[in-house]
Amino acid sequence: MYQSQRLGLQEEARKAKAEVDLYKRKIADEQKKLDDIKSGKRIELEKRMRALQESIEGNNNAFQEYDTELQSLGLRTTEIETEVNRKAQEKADSIREHQASQELKRLYEGQLRDKFNAFGTNIPQVYASIKQETWLGGAPIGPIGAYVDLVDRKYIDLVRLTVGSLMSSWIVTTGSDQRKLRKILDASGKCVVFAFD
Repeated sequence: MYQSQRLGLQEEARKAKAEVDLYKRKIADEQKKLDDIKSGKRIELEKRMRALQESIEGNNNAFQEYDTELQSLGLRTTEIETEVNRKAQEKADSIREHQASQELKRLYEGQLRDKFNAFGTNIPQVYASIKQETWLGGAPIGPIGAYVDLVDRKYIDLVRLTVGSLMSSWIVTTGSDQRKLRKILDASGKCVVFAFD
């Protein structure tokens, strides 16, 4: 819109300048005639020339105003583009952080699955059932073997013989929690539950 107005003003200024140049030539031609006659026509042409000159100056002022406004709009557009780019970068950073945390979560869950898979493929369902219950003495801990790390592998056979059957056991702190956990574990397979009151 401003561009078309600017072009229109430039065209009008060009026409006005051309008209002024034409009148200057006419004035020069007529000057010889008017010197002898000294009539009111010379005064009329001078008035008209002054009016045209004022019109040109007015158009130039309007052109300057439009040009200033266009520059202002350009600055605002640049500011908006900068803000949009900054927001896009923030969004991209946030997406990357989310993806990285999702990957860490996936790796952690995979490690947990691997650790607990030795106790049966139904362990994730057991944990889901445990999370859904309310426990008087706190959530059950188990299977115990998932929390045991053998420092020296040469004792593995000895550990299996002495406490191997206990590795699939769970720990609860109340008899009520023991009965509740027993139902969950019976529904999913064999496990031993110890209650510490």
